[in-house]
Amino acid sequence: MKTVLIITYYWPPSGGSGVQRWMKFANYLEDEGWHPVILTPENPQFVVKDDSLEQEVNENIEVLRIPIWEPYQLFEKAGGNPNVSQGNTSGSVSSIAKFIRGNFFLPDPRVFWRKPAVRFLKDYLKSRRVDFIVTTGPPHSIHLIGLSLKGKFNIPWLADFRDPWSDWDMLDEFHTSALARSYHRKMERKVAGKADILLTVSPSWAETLHKRYDRQVEVITNGFDTADFSNVTDTGPDNFSLAHFGLINQFRHAPAFWEALEQLQLLNPEIHDLLKIDLYGVMDPEIHTFIESWDKSGEQVTIHGSISHKEVIESYRKCTVVLMFMNKSSNAKGHIPGKLFEYLSAGKPILAIGDPEGDAATIIRDTGAGVVLRWDDTEGICGILNEWYLEYKKTGSLPGPDRNVINRYSRKELTTRLASLMNKHAG
Repeated sequence: MKTVLIITYYWPPSGGSGVQRWMKFANYLEDEGWHPVILTPENPQFVVKDDSLEQEVNENIEVLRIPIWEPYQLFEKAGGNPNVSQGNTSGSVSSIAKFIRGNFFLPDPRVFWRKPAVRFLKDYLKSRRVDFIVTTGPPHSIHLIGLSLKGKFNIPWLADFRDPWSDWDMLDEFHTSALARSYHRKMERKVAGKADILLTVSPSWAETLHKRYDRQVEVITNGFDTADFSNVTDTGPDNFSLAHFGLINQFRHAPAFWEALEQLQLLNPEIHDLLKIDLYGVMDPEIHTFIESWDKSGEQVTIHGSISHKEVIESYRKCTVVLMFMNKSSNAKGHIPGKLFEYLSAGKPILAIGDPEGDAATIIRDTGAGVVLRWDDTEGICGILNEWYLEYKKTGSLPGPDRNVINRYSRKELTTRLASLMNKHAG
């Protein structure tokens, strides 16, 4: 069996979306003839922690952990922390902290792990056979570890971009200077030039990288794991329940959605007592305040905060419609939220608010899973919710996606594709 070394910042007990992709790949790689070895920080600073995920990791996976130093104390003195991209992007995070994050810790605050990781792996690789190296970012400083190892050992290397690097939308938020941006592009170019496989998660982002670096860029989307849903029974909602899972920050705030709910209740006054909105995950304080002020009765919206992945799966089954507030940013066309694929597996209709021409919208249309409406389309949002409410009132349920079509997004199927790519480059 071949061995693949996967270098990742996010690994259980990290929670959130960043951990799922390579945890799931690793779980299924042995079925494809690859033994995964994980290198991850020993003491990382996670925004979201989910201890339950450790129970989902295949017991045959070897996990190596080495210490990391992260500049949290410096950020706290400046009024924030280096995780602003995953949580609060305004308010308590000062402009000073953002500027430091965007211009001094390049490409990101986890860059201080590069040297100790390379040192450790140089010794490790002298005594252990490794047939492939994988780096996954963000944080994109992880790719610099792969770059160093490529020069020393020339082991086949896959660099996985889960998000854009040099044109990441948060660089504007960090007041990133032209000099710092040129550094991002320089490092991205080096990685793109040396990696044997350049992989990303959406066709649009792959096209951008292909045009920029004139090289082949592979696409393997995120997906869903059927095993996650095997022991969950769909109890069905007691109300017309709308649920959103994941981060809601200034890039994903959709005031038109809340205006549409007001219109919906004017069209159907009886819906007031049946309409329930459940919001799970990290939320900007300003948006939290906005939503609380919208819910004047205090009875329609429940803000749950972060919950475990197991609880997320169970909560899918309790709602009528799942919501997806998508990024309003320059690279939004290629943004396919990881939760989209679990939404598909949950079998509930999806109301996505974002770019109707984006890659996520294509998947939703192709699978018959729901609709995608623009951020400002108040009438359209109200219209589809009214249509679904009348159907729900009549039948007690709503149709979901085509099961035969969504199977292409199963984690097992996607891992087979990954292994095929690696086999082409492995000796």
